[in-house]
Amino acid sequence: MRILKTILIVLGLFILFVGLMLIRRGILAKDKFFYLREVPKVWMKKIPLFSSEVPQEESACEEEIILSLKNIQEKQEKLAKKEEKLKEFQTYLSLQREELKRESERIVALKEELEKDIEEERIKYNERISWLASIYEEMQPEEASPIIEKLSDELAVSVLSQMEERQVGKILGIMDLSRAIELSEKIGKDVITQLLKESEKK
Repeated sequence: MRILKTILIVLGLFILFVGLMLIRRGILAKDKFFYLREVPKVWMKKIPLFSSEVPQEESACEEEIILSLKNIQEKQEKLAKKEEKLKEFQTYLSLQREELKRESERIVALKEELEKDIEEERIKYNERISWLASIYEEMQPEEASPIIEKLSDELAVSVLSQMEERQVGKILGIMDLSRAIELSEKIGKDVITQLLKESEKK
């Protein structure tokens, strides 16, 4: 209790002293309301909540926080730019994949079309060979032999391969011996090749 009274007495003396000083200053300045204006200002400065003076440690801490936030913002901006570049690159890759896919589909379609054309040509070629073979079969061996002898090896072998064996034997018998032997060997190879192809299919 005594301590409280002592504090109140000291506080009262301080207020009285400040008041007298301000009144004196007001009298010297011929301003009667100086005391009323200045007292609140003095007490506001004494109260940390209303004081405009910022401690040095708090100021340094605020500057450090501001710098950290600025640094974070700069890093975020750089990261955003990198993400944008990554998105652009991904878009480019996606477009390239689509282009490659279309090109691959076009090549596959072209390959299928070429294979179809080749197969059609092969069928037509075999039909012509069969037609020629049927004509040479109807001819006399003496007439067919000199004609077939002058054909290219590939065509002659193809035609003879489509004819009956008896007729082929008669034609080769009339033909020049060396030419007959050459064609016979190629016919044999062609037959063997054909047999191998058929066995592979099976």
